[in-house]
Order: sequence, then structure tokens, then C-alpha cells
Amino acid sequence: MKFDAQVDISEVNRMLRQLPASVQKKPLNAALRFAVRPLVKAMRNNALSMFPDSSGSLAKAVGARSINLGLGPNSVAINVRPQRTNTRAWLMYMGHYGKAVTRAAAQNRGINHAHLMEFGFTLRNKRQYAAKPFIRNAWTATKAQIPERFRRNLKVQVDKELKKIRAANKR
Repeated sequence: MKFDAQVDISEVNRMLRQLPASVQKKPLNAALRFAVRPLVKAMRNNALSMFPDSSGSLAKAVGARSINLGLGPNSVAINVRPQRTNTRAWLMYMGHYGKAVTRAAAQNRGINHAHLMEFGFTLRNKRQYAAKPFIRNAWTATKAQIPERFRRNLKVQVDKELKKIRAANKR
């Protein structure tokens, strides 16, 4: 499932042109991570409220990670989802159900059932489990504020980088 939030690219480029090319990606990533915080929080809250008797590992696994699109020097995106390699969340899940875990077994483990909760599933014996969408509901509730939070924070991050550059040039 992919959701897009649109931002005026000319405004972003105008802000980034003030910085050297070598540091342009840093404020972009920071602004993206800041912009999606309400989405991450809403996803966690939805997961906790929809599955109150669970271990909470699904909510713990939700996070945001910057990814490089490989389309150019400033092509970045952010991936907000339950991270499959979240070892802490996996240990929380295993502990909740009283299963013993060795350190070796915990390496690169994560939560792999988020898509089943979001879309529902059918077992081999034809027993069906209804969808409990916690991601889509969070996106619907927060999608309007993400572009504005990105624009505001990008300006703050660019100003912060400009201050660092000016301070370094004065030395």
C-alpha cells in the first residue's frame, strides 16, 4: 500500500539552492522525519487501541525510515511502516506469549504480521479473520498536516545548516 503527499517542489528547490550540494539531503531527511511524526504516532495509537489484548509489539515496531530513491542527489523518501527487523518489538511479542528466546534467535527478527492485521486473512481451514486497518485510518487522519509540517520544518533545517556553514567559514 502506497500513499503520497504532494509538496510544491519549486519551493523546496529554492530553499535547498541556498546550501552546498553536499549537505542538501540532510535537511530533507530531517524535515521528512519531522513531518511524519503525527502519522507514526497515530499508527501506534491505532495499533494499541485495535489490539488491546496483544503484546503491543506491532505498535512498538511502527517507525519511519528515510530511503534513497536513487533518482538523483536529492531524491529521498520516507518509509513509515512496522519495521520487519525491529528486534525489540519481536522480543516484546515473544515475552508476552511466554516463549523463551536466546540471543542468537533474536538477531534480525521483527514483526511480520502487520499486513495480515491491516487487510485480514484466511487460514488453510477456511477460517477468516476480518481486516482491522490501523495504517489506512492513521493516514486518513493525518495526511492533511504532513505537507505543511514538511514545509515549515524544511525552512528551519535549512536555516540550521546555513548557520553551521557560516560558523565554519568564520573560523
